[in-house]
Amino acid sequence: MPKLTGREAERAILQKTLDSGEAELVAIYGRRRVGKTFLVREFFGDRLCFELTGVHDAPVRGQLENFAAALGRAVESRVRPTRAGRVGHGPSWMAGDPRWAPPPSWAAAFEQLRSFLESLPRTRKHVVFLDELPWLASPRSGFLPALEHFWNHWASTQPHLVVVICGSASAWMIRRVIHQHGGLHNRVTRRIRLEPFSLAETLSYLSSRRVDLGIRQTLELYMVMGGVPHYLKEIEPGRSAAQNIDSICFSKDGLLRDEFGHLYASLFEHSERHVRAIRAMAERRRGLRRDEILKAARMCTGGCASDLLDELVESGFVLRTVPFGRSRKDALYRLATSTRSSTWPGSRTAAAPARTSGSRGIRARPGEPGEPGAATPSRACA
Repeated sequence: MPKLTGREAERAILQKTLDSGEAELVAIYGRRRVGKTFLVREFFGDRLCFELTGVHDAPVRGQLENFAAALGRAVESRVRPTRAGRVGHGPSWMAGDPRWAPPPSWAAAFEQLRSFLESLPRTRKHVVFLDELPWLASPRSGFLPALEHFWNHWASTQPHLVVVICGSASAWMIRRVIHQHGGLHNRVTRRIRLEPFSLAETLSYLSSRRVDLGIRQTLELYMVMGGVPHYLKEIEPGRSAAQNIDSICFSKDGLLRDEFGHLYASLFEHSERHVRAIRAMAERRRGLRRDEILKAARMCTGGCASDLLDELVESGFVLRTVPFGRSRKDALYRLATSTRSSTWPGSRTAAAPARTSGSRGIRARPGEPGEPGAATPSRACA
């Protein structure tokens, strides 16, 4: 069974949800691949009574069909033999009913979920997990109003219930859930912004996978992978840092070879604008001001540009710093990633990094991020 590495602060927060005597609504957000889903599944284990994952760009009907399938699995997992040896079921619309079909709307779906949850024993906390919330709550889907009604009018009164909502589009989660001014305003009881592993957590994680490369080579891997568990999982024991990086980033079937193109498209609408801004920032290590980014990326000024930069910052791809004695309008934006690999957007073509022999592994070309004395190691492998 996979072992949960690190995440001590996050586990402490989740433990409080189980120890409290109240209903809990937990929001977890952070860039893709950092292990949000893994954290929830591993920590809560068999307390997860229902789990639904949104599908990117799926129509509402498709999402509701997935809901019906997820609810069916949840019902089947809770079936228990009765004392008479017969199988006991929940309400009539549940497992074994041939008339059962996907609900016509999210309002009806949450009513079905409520009926299922009411059939569970109240002797311990039960966890409902809604993953990839921004994909479930597509425009005009009616998902968010239905979730608001479900929580405000019933779930919030159930002390044995924990509802976990999770999303990779951090800016969306903050704007539409945490700082929302509608029905979910101030309803989130706990929130977790999950970051990539620190260097210490990366060492521990690799050790748990029997990868022992020493501090120097681990640091080289960290500067490329950015402490992202999904990327670190690809590292093979018995191979040097240079060999692993070459395989993961540059080989024909390497995980990170095409990651850049897919990552932004899965997180942002009109992602081509985000990509242009990222490419502009990749050309200047010191960072760019807002007006410089707009000019280099051929973008118009206005609120949309500010929202775009906020989305990149909240998603962990960009750092925003205000020089001492200056105002926010003079803020500098620079990439949070400090090493280029084949997925790095700054180059027009994927260029292999310079290699050195032995334990020195891979180092950046002179003048590029990642050379000795460069900025803090990556927290995202864009």
